[in-house]
Amino acid sequence: MAYNNYSVALFDIANEKANTNSIKTQFQDFYDVLKKQSDFRKLLNHPAIKLEDKKAIIKNVFKNIDLDLLYFLYVVLDNNRFDMIDEIYHDFESLIFEQNDTVLLEVYSVNLLSEAQKQRITNLMTKRFVNKKIIIENLIDKNLIGGIKVLHAGVSIDISLKVRLEELKAVL
Repeated sequence: MAYNNYSVALFDIANEKANTNSIKTQFQDFYDVLKKQSDFRKLLNHPAIKLEDKKAIIKNVFKNIDLDLLYFLYVVLDNNRFDMIDEIYHDFESLIFEQNDTVLLEVYSVNLLSEAQKQRITNLMTKRFVNKKIIIENLIDKNLIGGIKVLHAGVSIDISLKVRLEELKAVL
């Protein structure tokens, strides 16, 4: 897991400079752009574009980026590891959450959950994650039909209607 070396290095730098939250927020902003703008990601991954041009693009698009994060992204580019940026980001985010006794739950549902539904899920999950702050990221999955699917650290709790129907079909 080479991506872990990068995420740990950024985490250590952020802690050393005592600006973990700032770097996390800026890395999240950078990552959100990559998710929403597939052309931007392709541009940074394209082998025909010179390394220095890629660095200039990042610096020009993210004018107020923290220098430690900027130089970190340069190192990722220099080492030809930009294809692992998703894993690096998620691993870095996990390290931050762990440090802050926080758990991120990806909750998939057919429609957006209400605040009351999110609170109910949080209340149920506090039994599993004692003394942890729980953050729910609600994601839409129209294939579920109904119910929810909760993901955390690669573990899935699937109480969706789709799974129940598949189980019933297997029995019949």
